[in-house]
Amino acid sequence: MPQVLQVTKITKNGRISLGRAMSALDVEEGDLVQLYDDGNGKVCMAKLKAPAQA
Repeated sequence: MPQVLQVTKITKNGRISLGRAMSALDVEEGDLVQLYDDGNGKVCMAKLKAPAQA
């Protein structure tokens, strides 16, 4: 079952806690995801496309 991680806590020194969240992306085990700042103070996650294999 696809799962993503959700930031559940950010400490004053910048450490984050990650917890399980409901499926939000069409991901499978081994897929790559990227965390990024959306510019509005939220951290978002996006699935990265895998490079084409020859």
